[in-house]
Amino acid sequence: MNSKLRLGFVACLLVLSYAIFYPRHIELGGDQNSAVIAAQSLLEDGTYRVPLHEAYGPESSVEVGADMRQTLKWYPPGYTLVLYGLAKLGLTLAAGALVVFYVTKFVWTVAWLAAGRAWRIPDTILICAVAFSLFLAYPTTGTDVYESTGIAAVFLVLSGRLREPAGAVLVSATIFVMTLFRYSGVKLLGFYGLVELLRRPRPITFAKVLLTAVAPVGVYLFCLRVVAGDSTPYHGVGPVPHTRWILLPKGFYYAVTGAWSPTLLPLKALEVVLLLLAVSGLVLVWRNGKVEHWILLVLGYQAYCLGCLILVQISFGSMYPSFQPAFVTPRYLALAQPFSVAALLSLAFFALRPLHPVLRALPALILLATAINWMVMNRWIMGRMGEGPDGFMRFGDVDEIHRMLRAAQVDGVFDGTGVIMYTSVDPRRIYPDDIRSLHSTNSTRIAIVRYSGNHNELLEDLGKNQVMPYFSKRVGPYDVFFLTLPAGFGLTVNSHRGFVPHV
Repeated sequence: MNSKLRLGFVACLLVLSYAIFYPRHIELGGDQNSAVIAAQSLLEDGTYRVPLHEAYGPESSVEVGADMRQTLKWYPPGYTLVLYGLAKLGLTLAAGALVVFYVTKFVWTVAWLAAGRAWRIPDTILICAVAFSLFLAYPTTGTDVYESTGIAAVFLVLSGRLREPAGAVLVSATIFVMTLFRYSGVKLLGFYGLVELLRRPRPITFAKVLLTAVAPVGVYLFCLRVVAGDSTPYHGVGPVPHTRWILLPKGFYYAVTGAWSPTLLPLKALEVVLLLLAVSGLVLVWRNGKVEHWILLVLGYQAYCLGCLILVQISFGSMYPSFQPAFVTPRYLALAQPFSVAALLSLAFFALRPLHPVLRALPALILLATAINWMVMNRWIMGRMGEGPDGFMRFGDVDEIHRMLRAAQVDGVFDGTGVIMYTSVDPRRIYPDDIRSLHSTNSTRIAIVRYSGNHNELLEDLGKNQVMPYFSKRVGPYDVFFLTLPAGFGLTVNSHRGFVPHV
């Protein structure tokens, strides 16, 4: 069997094993639910719109029952358009999302295996690293996988196995597609250009990088300025001065590991052992001048990503609370995870080379135990989810609220969590809770969702105006309140900018 057929066979075997282990359902993930709702909006009325987001519509005046949706600004339209196209062919959005997920996972697996073969990573290490990274996540609508696939393609090109201009064309096309799914994909151009210019600092190299950037930058600007009508995908809500920079070492940890960590304490201790072995191996190969070029590439890429995240933190602030600044979020440093894991294995094996073969198997056993730990945890997490009426899986508490709000047929849902906003009832009648005022022409019923125990200014101001909940329920970490507004009711709220937990 030639190398290409063997690569395809291994990829098929890995993805098939993944499909057998995990349920054939898909979660409506918090980070990509807005793109799914936009697809639903396209199907229903031909508009690329989602509920009013508090980060883009602060202190709005709400006419209860009115359609206050807005153009989806903080994600590019690629994922939405793919789901829309599959739905037009007859699939439900959930079925379409599951098909897209598995096709993308297969392409992701092939891309990383191909990149590893191009860099001559030993097959055993490469397959273990790709399999480990594949099984760490259960089926979800998140789009990180598109960016990760693009990184694999760029790593493949940087190996020098593809001749020019084929390599530059592949990079340009890959990042073009990446950027249609994730704005952050365009930053990969910077890394690609930096590596190329460091290798061959010539005017012709600079010209090649510029030509490579034309298509991706063009779609990036088109999506931002024309589709979204916005100047930046970032909308920080965590003040920069309040960032706890002491957490920066956590970012380094994620960069080194590829953002994985076991959940069991004994495995955490073994993970530390693996990291120490890898560090020892790196010191040894560095002293001998034998550091593999692909390991240097991984180190450079993770350093580049961490630098980009710190720059975003300084420029825009964090989308997260002050105790979790943007640069410690693991997903941004997990995109090159297969190569990060392969580097840990390779370096740890080198450190253990003088020892008995049984001891040299320790790094692989640690990863195997960690993978089993994650897979069991993932099955447990999915077991806590329920399949909603739209076919997507949600956590049990969110699904219960989703069904409750649908059954109540309320005229407006005021979301104080940022979690329920894209998972319930009618997107046209879902509003943020940090509003300036509301008005109800007719007698209407509304619901307010908040985190349990958090005060809610809208709820408090309604109470001061003798509008009290006729029913309330605590569901997991959330409180749900149902209220009736009399005809002609108006209210000015002492509003404030809230924290956006999911964007």
